Amino acid sequence: CIKCNNVNINYDVSGSGPAVLLLHGNSANLHFFDALTQRLQNTYTVYRMDSRCHGESEKTKEINYDLMTEDTADFIRQLSIRQPALIGSSDGGITGLLLTIRHPHLLSCHIPCGANTTVAGLKRWFYWTFKLGYLKTRSPLFVMVVQQPDITPQQLAGIITPTLVMAGSRGIMTNGHTRQIAADIP
Repeated sequence: CIKCNNVNINYDVSGSGPAVLLLHGNSANLHFFDALTQRLQNTYTVYRMDSRCHGESEKTKEINYDLMTEDTADFIRQLSIRQPALIGSSDGGITGLLLTIRHPHLLSCHIPCGANTTVAGLKRWFYWTFKLGYLKTRSPLFVMVVQQPDITPQQLAGIITPTLVMAGSRGIMTNGHTRQIAADIP
């Protein structure tokens, strides 16, 4: 563990070569990327971290994309990781987008997979699944999904980090939303 942004963050490192940071999505942990890590570690130094309130990282009262973004920026700085490539799934992709907006020279490149910039980008069935989950459990992880993020097209247009926007065929974002994110980033 390492203390980042005043939170204990669990992480692991494997392999050697240029740095790649893998960020998991909501309700997952660093093991989400086990198979990808196995493939990458022969060529890259692979960093994986459990986001706050996930996996073995510290469970805090507050969780939101702003905090997770600053946790990740501090993680990169504290470990002196020189401009890693970042691959982020869902919440990890959102965190990566916010990193490229707020810390434009921190990453060498960014690959958000299945990220959204607004709640409207979610497929309706997924939104309501998380909304009902929140009403039942009051989990801060669920409230994040149904209330955040709020990244504007103007913020995306200011991204200078090379970015490849990806989404799966069975993803939780609408295809139109994913295409619009890609179109808004120069």
